[in-house]
Amino acid sequence: MKKIIAALDGLDFSAGTAQYAAYLASSAKAALTGVFLDDAAYHRYRIYDLLGDEGVSENRLKEMIAKEKQMRRESVKRFERICDEATVKGKIRHDRNTALKELLVESIYADMLVIDRKNAFGKRDDEMPGFFLRSVLNNTACPVLVIPSSYKAFQKIVLLYDGSPPSVHAMKSFCYLLPCFCKLPLDIVTVKQSGNYPDISDKYLMNDWIKRYFRQVDYKEANGDPEGTIIQYAKSQKNDCLFITGARPQGLLSPLFRESMADMLIKEVSAPIFVARY
Repeated sequence: MKKIIAALDGLDFSAGTAQYAAYLASSAKAALTGVFLDDAAYHRYRIYDLLGDEGVSENRLKEMIAKEKQMRRESVKRFERICDEATVKGKIRHDRNTALKELLVESIYADMLVIDRKNAFGKRDDEMPGFFLRSVLNNTACPVLVIPSSYKAFQKIVLLYDGSPPSVHAMKSFCYLLPCFCKLPLDIVTVKQSGNYPDISDKYLMNDWIKRYFRQVDYKEANGDPEGTIIQYAKSQKNDCLFITGARPQGLLSPLFRESMADMLIKEVSAPIFVARY
């Protein structure tokens, strides 16, 4: 991996995004670009913030614009400080057109994208994941690391595996991009819904491939409902894991780990989630 991009909101800076991105860049000796999505149509103030005794106040508008410019400058400084602390030389880009469109274009020319699961970039959405993040995951041109707001270095890798090409592709993508983390322990988790589903008869091939990257591998098989079982397993961990899952085109996950599985992980688990589209 040579280039990581971090999606950043200058008006709602995610220190966790910058910290995770800097940590990965430092570990992988990759370049890091902080992409500040300064969408010209995105503001934190609302129309009622501008109202005076005689309607919209031009002075208040100027004050709000100046305040937001200062917030964006401070966010850039915070990103630079985090990069300095990680001994990473971070590059900065300001994209001032539509945030979603700009970020998807940026992803075409990046090896990996890091984004906070709560960042909405001006899109008010009470769902988790929200519209912005769903759109990114469905259309991105590179693997995405969805991170919690608080940074914590991961100590273990967890692959959600069902024998399908997307789940294997996700594991390959991670190993190719971040081989420096293959020294960590790996749990390969499968949930059996019936005697023959999912079909993991090729597990021996998976084992032959995975042992060439990882030395500490533990296969965990359980029975029952995939979503509930995986969430229960995830919550039993110490929030020091990185989860890996594959996705089909249009954001549809493999048959076992459906789109609702990714939604539930993002909503329920305070851990980074690596998603690679197949």
